[in-house]
Amino acid sequence: MSESAQAGPLQGLLQRSARFSSALSAAGMGIFLLMVILTFVDVFLRYLFGSSLPGTTEVVGLLMVVVVFSSIAATQWQKSHVTMDILTSRLKEPQAALLGLATGIWSLVTALVCTGIAIQYAVDTPSVTLVLRIPLWPVVAFMAFGFFLLSLAILHDLLESIARAVELAGPARTWQAALLAVLFVSGCVAFALYKVPGLDTITTGILGLCFLFLLFGLGMPVGLGLVAA
Repeated sequence: MSESAQAGPLQGLLQRSARFSSALSAAGMGIFLLMVILTFVDVFLRYLFGSSLPGTTEVVGLLMVVVVFSSIAATQWQKSHVTMDILTSRLKEPQAALLGLATGIWSLVTALVCTGIAIQYAVDTPSVTLVLRIPLWPVVAFMAFGFFLLSLAILHDLLESIARAVELAGPARTWQAALLAVLFVSGCVAFALYKVPGLDTITTGILGLCFLFLLFGLGMPVGLGLVAA
């Protein structure tokens, strides 16, 4: 991190979040190894003795969620999320910096919305697995925690994007780009929440696909683009 990124209480929080996300990702890799061992034992018992461990599929499925969401924040800190640079690679400065600012805003909103939805589902769901009767809410709560850590990582990148855009494009154009990005994401949220009269399912699906590829083309991480669409 740069020296400017280490100053102030917020940046101190983000720096600690980066270290914690890295440690959590390492723990997730340990859980992944446990999944591999559990699957191996289950297959071994099934073919050798004709009897498998009950509920293995359920446990592996739940652990997979833990593995994925223990690493999404660390992946963002390492800037390893998959993106499509068909358009962004052709842009010159300051346009590239302004677009990076916009996609940062869209990504942050998406991650925060997912955090809120996951928290609400964890609070409301009474669901349990079919065989072992494991409650789903702790796994969903961990999913919300993973999205929250991802939001902090995106916030860090967004602050850097703002500083870069101000330096290359000036404060006025930077805030204009930020305002347009906020208006765009607000329109998308409004469209998602309120059904447009006369818009059938097929048309909605086609518009969703167009929106998805638009986000991909503008440089939004593929995973977040899929969630947003």
